[in-house]
Amino acid sequence: MERLLSVKDICIRYQVKPATARKYMRAMDHMEFPLMVTERAVKAWEYKKTLPPESEIRRRMRKVV
Repeated sequence: MERLLSVKDICIRYQVKPATARKYMRAMDHMEFPLMVTERAVKAWEYKKTLPPESEIRRRMRKVV
């Protein structure tokens, strides 16, 4: 069974206050009462938020133009 992360776990992971952690968690696939997310949901959310280096973005833009 996959591990569930609580608001406290997300606070520690991202160094944020509980209100911000709850906001992040509700942007992920989550369950309410109690508010929990799976490790897989956290990884997917992080992947969506991750950007390539600026040099890579510039290189891709030059190819398009």
